Amino acid sequence: MGVKGVVEIFFMAVRAYGVDAGTVCDMVGYRNEGDTDMSEAAGYIIQDIQGNAIFGFGETVDEAWRMVVEGVGRFEDSYGNMIDPDVAYETQFKTYGATPRLLDLVAERGGNIAWRIVFGTACTLDEAGE
Repeated sequence: MGVKGVVEIFFMAVRAYGVDAGTVCDMVGYRNEGDTDMSEAAGYIIQDIQGNAIFGFGETVDEAWRMVVEGVGRFEDSYGNMIDPDVAYETQFKTYGATPRLLDLVAERGGNIAWRIVFGTACTLDEAGE
């Protein structure tokens, strides 16, 4: 199972057991700015590792990744060598659970927008209190 599956299982467990993502992040020592509980992810976004833009979004990680693969087409390293999509997923992208408002914003405006991570969930600037 790749990182994709682990991320999806993490958020399924968060929802199924009623543990909020902030508590899990505390348990593993991970924390981001903001004081709002954002544990209610409605779907997922996939961003490039450099943080330039959101390349895919969807109700599932697989749906979001399919959007990335269709949009990028061919994955290459800095030398122009082809990279397997599964390797690219694990080395060139980050996946986050996302709020409904962020998913709507990406659908409306595209992935070149400002957004934040609050308690492990991607959200709009308004939701983050900015």
